[in-house]
Amino acid sequence: MPITTSDVLKKATEYQNGWFFSDNIGLSQKVNDRVFVYIQPLINGFSLQLYLRGQGGGFCTLEVRNCERNLDSLWGLFELGEQWLQEYKSGDISLLEKSSYHIGNPKGIWFDGSKGWQTYDDIRSEITQHQDKQYA
Repeated sequence: MPITTSDVLKKATEYQNGWFFSDNIGLSQKVNDRVFVYIQPLINGFSLQLYLRGQGGGFCTLEVRNCERNLDSLWGLFELGEQWLQEYKSGDISLLEKSSYHIGNPKGIWFDGSKGWQTYDDIRSEITQHQDKQYA
């Protein structure tokens, strides 16, 4: 049977202090005060999401997607999750909205598997350059 991203995530979770892997929903999670984070498998990588405790609606507040299936990038998501748990544990919305990872931030941080981390401005510049070449 082939190894899935969920299998990799489950095994990696065993090495993380305080993280729990849920077999029922297939993701790793950790809680700190007013926030919790999930790392979940995607078809070609992993996603890290932060949620506020007690907030309905099911929308994450911070999110980053990693389109690489290697352990180094997965460890990076665990580290970022730990950072978010400490930095945003109060659940202060104004702090969350200032984050580059906030889902409503049009200049947020995105990940392109071939180029690494990019900002909105980087991506917008690439699109503009491509359009300029296409119509030149």
